[in-house]
Amino acid sequence: MSNALYMVQMFLPPRLLAGVHDQSRGANIDDGYLLHSLFASAFGDISPKPFHYQSRQRHLEVLAYSEVAAESLLERARLFGRPDFVQALEVGCTSKSMPIITTGTRLGFCVHVIPTVRAQGPAFRKGAEIDAWLAAKARVQSDTAPGGSPISRETAYTEWMQAALQRQSGAQLESLRLSALRSARLSRRNRERGFNRIEQREAVFQGVMTVTDDNDFRALLKRGIGRHRSFGFGMLLLSPPPRNP
Repeated sequence: MSNALYMVQMFLPPRLLAGVHDQSRGANIDDGYLLHSLFASAFGDISPKPFHYQSRQRHLEVLAYSEVAAESLLERARLFGRPDFVQALEVGCTSKSMPIITTGTRLGFCVHVIPTVRAQGPAFRKGAEIDAWLAAKARVQSDTAPGGSPISRETAYTEWMQAALQRQSGAQLESLRLSALRSARLSRRNRERGFNRIEQREAVFQGVMTVTDDNDFRALLKRGIGRHRSFGFGMLLLSPPPRNP
């Protein structure tokens, strides 16, 4: 696997997603899935992920981590992409090479995630993807006497985020807070090649971390956090840290 890492920035007109939506035969598809489809058709196996997107006046801004620079993405799109997408990339796609972030560096961060886990135990269908809060509630109810203290969404999601970072290593948390929580209506293909609508929760976390290993942290940036990383979630957005207290 290449150790190269770039941050790619794209400014895309919303009409591009409208074109992808038309190909989905009118299904009510979320923008994350439409971007995933647009990237897959134009970039193939070099599609940037994880990525984050948001509306910016007349454009959709996309930030992503990628193993190739903007020039390589444009070259691939010129071969396979729609003409209107290529035109948008020619004027609205840039990248920068990400430096090696050395051990001991403190970083601020923000990340948008879908906190889910694979189901275990009799309360859910085996292997199903379920909300981390629902899983935590079921676990607490089975481990405590009736009438025990319920677990809050904030606690369940924060514990999920802490565990996700611990599993991947590369950084030590200094602080973490849940800054926003909202409904997320996701679209995913089913076995009949139609679409299922999935109701999940999008959690936005902000915090401060310290890099504990250069290579592991770079791998963490490349991979992202949680599931649905190809659909607009899980990208660690870095920022200058606050001053030490």
